Formats: sequence, C-alpha cells, structure tokens
Amino acid sequence: MSKSVTLKDIAEEAGVGVITVSRALRGIGRVSDETRARILKTASRMGYTRSKGVFKGAPAKPGSNEHKLTLVMPAFMGDMKRISGPFGEEITQGLQERLEATGGELHIIPVSKPEDITERWPRKKVHGVILRHSLPAAWIEILKNYAPVVYPVAQNTHLGVDSVNYDEEKSTSIMLRHLLDAGHTNILCLGYIYHRADTHLPSSLFDADNPCDRQAHLFYARRLGAWNVAKETMRGLANIQIKLFRSSAENVDLDILREKALDYYEKLENKPTAVVLLTSLATGFMEKASGRGLQVPHDLSLLTYQPDKGDSWNGMDVSGIRLPTIEVGRAIPEVIERRLALPDARAISLDFECTWHQGKTLKKL
Repeated sequence: MSKSVTLKDIAEEAGVGVITVSRALRGIGRVSDETRARILKTASRMGYTRSKGVFKGAPAKPGSNEHKLTLVMPAFMGDMKRISGPFGEEITQGLQERLEATGGELHIIPVSKPEDITERWPRKKVHGVILRHSLPAAWIEILKNYAPVVYPVAQNTHLGVDSVNYDEEKSTSIMLRHLLDAGHTNILCLGYIYHRADTHLPSSLFDADNPCDRQAHLFYARRLGAWNVAKETMRGLANIQIKLFRSSAENVDLDILREKALDYYEKLENKPTAVVLLTSLATGFMEKASGRGLQVPHDLSLLTYQPDKGDSWNGMDVSGIRLPTIEVGRAIPEVIERRLALPDARAISLDFECTWHQGKTLKKL
C-alpha cells in the first residue's frame, strides 16, 4: 500500500517550507503567484489529495490566525437596511462570529453602480465576496475577477458561484408532515412577486434577456418550486393551492398584499383550513384576518417561515419553519476557504436542514 503524500513531502520536492505549502494549498497568506503555482503543480504530480470529500470545513480556533480572512459584503444603494432584518442580521451575526474567532474582517461597502466596486474596494487583499441580495449577472462577473463569490441565498443561478442556504425541499416536507398530522388536507400557499423592492437594485439595471437576471427578483424560488412539486405529488392525499400576488410598485406595500390575500381566500368556495405564508406576511395577516372576523387558529391555521417575536399578534406565537441563518453565516468562510484551496473545483451549494417551531397557530382538526 503506497504511502500518503504529506505537506512535508511536497515542501521538500518544491524546495519551500511546510508552512508555505500549507498556505499555498489553502489559498491564504503571503505566497507569490509563481510559488503557489509551483506548489500546486508539485502537489498534483505527487498525487496529493487536499480533501477526502467535496467540502472540508476548517476549525475556527479562538485567537488563531490560521484561517484569517478579509471578506467584502456589498450594501446596495448604500442603505444598511438591505442587510438588516431577521435574515440579514442573523447571517451577518454568524459570519462575524466566525471571523472574530480567527482574526478576520468584514468590510461592508455601499454599491449602486458597477464603478462603485472598484472605487470602494478595500486597499488590501480580499479573500471573498458575500452577496446578501441579487445583483445583475454582469456585476457578478466583475466581482469574480476580484475574489471568490458566495451567495447565501437559495436563488443562485450563476455559474462558478458557491452558495450556502437552507434545504427548502426538506422544509416543505417537514411542514407538510405537521399539517397532515394535524388533519389539514386543504392547504393554501400565499406569496408575492415584485418587480421592485427596497431590498433590490432597480429592475432597469438587470438584463431582461438574461435568464439569471430575470429570475433574480424571486428570492424564494426554490421554496415555491418545492411547494409546486408537493402540489403534484400529494394529489389524492392533500389539496394544495398556490397563489402569488404581483407588485409593480416602487416599494412593496405588504398591507395591500395582505388584503389581496384575504380577498382571495374569502372568494374560495372550498375554504382551506390552513394557510402557508411563503414570505413575510404573517404578522399583519393575523390582524387583518381578525378585522374580517377570522380568528387564527380557531377559524384558520397559519404557518410561515422564520417565525420570530415579530410574527405574533395578541401574544399568538406563529407556527412554522425555523431557518438556520446563523449557521449559514458561520459556514460562509469555510466555503470561501474551499474555493481558495480548490480554485478550479466545481461550484457547490451547501444546504442546512431547518427545524420545526410548534407555535400556537396550527390547530389540530
């Protein structure tokens, strides 16, 4: 049985130190491009395998600089609200925790046009870019020239871009199981599609002829796709209806969309016993439903995604799927390190399993 190739073996063959080999293979640290290329070529020739699997996470040791990274996160239109909210704040929190443990840095830069990328780029080596919201495909290509790009969203249609997100298909299965266990077989899924929202750049900046750009504004596409699959596969066991409301306003007015959703529900002859809100409509939905004489969960069960303290009305804790946003943030540096170590590897999509939150808005029939 042949002996495994070690870092020491590569160092001796390439005429460098072991630490230099380690830095070159991980893509981190002060190693010239020429030396790194020579080490990679030597390692490949000697049959060295850097990871036994597709993804290998690096341990974050407090006080250690072994995995120190400098990352950039664009804040579109210079508005910090674009990375706030329960999703953005928690993902950023997890990312910051990981970076602090290894002495890394996160630079948040305002971006409203491609030129901003060059003008506001940190004057130091950047190891990766994190995109919290959709960007035109042309902008993505510019960013890829600077550093590896990671999309912590499900809607990643860009070639050569890694992503970290949630397992939407499994989440749908979890939610369906709880609905069926509670006796609900007539289910209505509600969501919305917008052409312009304050979490996106103007539609005019996106290429209407580019498939990636056309899909960029539906940030929960995988979730919607999972429910459409469930609608077909559950025929005979459950009746699942899906209704999306479009908004072309400059900013999405959630109150108007909630009213439209309730109007649609009231017009249905065969009333669903449970409503699944695919997007952030939960809090106001319960209040407006109450104004129409509908009490949750007595008259209608209500489920949503990422229920938190804000998703309650009169102390009613909303049932639904908890998204592992902090875990997603913590994993981003590991995905970037993989890309630095394996620059020519295929892009990966890393999905985290979600959990069920019982809440008080799912009634057992």
